[in-house]
Amino acid sequence: MSGINKVILVGNMGKDPEMRSFQSGERVASFSVATSRKWRDKVNREEKQNTEWHNIIAFGKLAEICDQYLHKGDKVYIEGYLKTDKYTGKDGIERYTTKIIVEQLQMLSSKGEREEEPMPQAQPIDSKSFDDDIPF
Repeated sequence: MSGINKVILVGNMGKDPEMRSFQSGERVASFSVATSRKWRDKVNREEKQNTEWHNIIAFGKLAEICDQYLHKGDKVYIEGYLKTDKYTGKDGIERYTTKIIVEQLQMLSSKGEREEEPMPQAQPIDSKSFDDDIPF
């Protein structure tokens, strides 16, 4: 039996998507999403909050949609999977970075929150629905 690698996030965009292209012409968008968790301290009953930042990557048509419609501060729903890469830093030390590869995206910010451009109705955007050939 194989394992499950599934991530579901609801959070706020930390920055506008950054677009890049591979030599093949494939487009990729990268951005960060912040999620917060609140709880009450059991000892002194103080409310506490912890914010986590997630590195997000989208490919192909989904990347283009992110670039066109998502902006810093927007609330988004993301489904995807974790991918960890190993690299060697300038100091020669091996490091790891983990990112979330987007498979489905839903824009949750209301139209009134963003007046510059019309936002499509909130509906899931699934990367499997595109005919793009991803090289890996």
